[in-house]
Amino acid sequence: DSVAKLQVPMLSKQDLFKQLAAGHAAGITVVTPNKRLAQSLVSDFDSFQLKNNLSAWEAAAILPFAAYVERCYEDALYSERAAQLPLLLSAAQELALWEQVLEGAGLLAPAQAAAQCREAWGLKHAWRIGAGAGNEDCLAFSRWSGIYEKKTAGDIDAARLPDLVSRIAVKKPKLLVAYGFEVVAPQVEEFLEGFKAEICGPGKKTSKSLRASFQSAREENVQSFTDPALGCFEVERTTDNTTAIDLARALAPDVIVVDVDRPAS
Repeated sequence: DSVAKLQVPMLSKQDLFKQLAAGHAAGITVVTPNKRLAQSLVSDFDSFQLKNNLSAWEAAAILPFAAYVERCYEDALYSERAAQLPLLLSAAQELALWEQVLEGAGLLAPAQAAAQCREAWGLKHAWRIGAGAGNEDCLAFSRWSGIYEKKTAGDIDAARLPDLVSRIAVKKPKLLVAYGFEVVAPQVEEFLEGFKAEICGPGKKTSKSLRASFQSAREENVQSFTDPALGCFEVERTTDNTTAIDLARALAPDVIVVDVDRPAS
């Protein structure tokens, strides 16, 4: 199993708010999968405080996971370890490097391809996806990734930052709460294991990273899959790659589905 099961207590949202109401002295930091959920949770906590007839309170430490990881890195920059830390690349710098890597590849939309490569690089590290046999696109990405890795030697990017922060001594909160992680990537699991952590929000589902290939019947518009960990779900056939990606993420974010009739999709 590529994902270690995270053995942490479950915390109700109501109990979380009660602890956050104690202010900074409680030493609680909450991380969410994305910025939207962090903003929503902040709003809910403010409503909780208003219902308790409070007119002022300390802001809760609620932020996206990626932002928290970057904050840990920035804190380390102000320590005696600063000289040993690699330079963190900005998103713009990462994209510029990917565009350099793709120069001469003969792509029609190199900027868009660079953005897709950056996203794929992040997924590769988040889900611990190793090298394996694949189509021409997979082989090309593997080759480009090798070049990108050489270009970033001595630097660090967003995809690899959680692993770096996990290896260095950082100031830790008394409690790190992971809120709203219905599916937890192996990289996030491993990061949380280094903290006193609790899970809060919707039921957490963890699963190993899966890759499913299928021969699609042209007369059928829907493909059905069954997996013990995920249950039964269906993927609608579409020739629109963007729609295909959206469908896959909505139905099963931790499953990669490859239509062998359309190797590039």
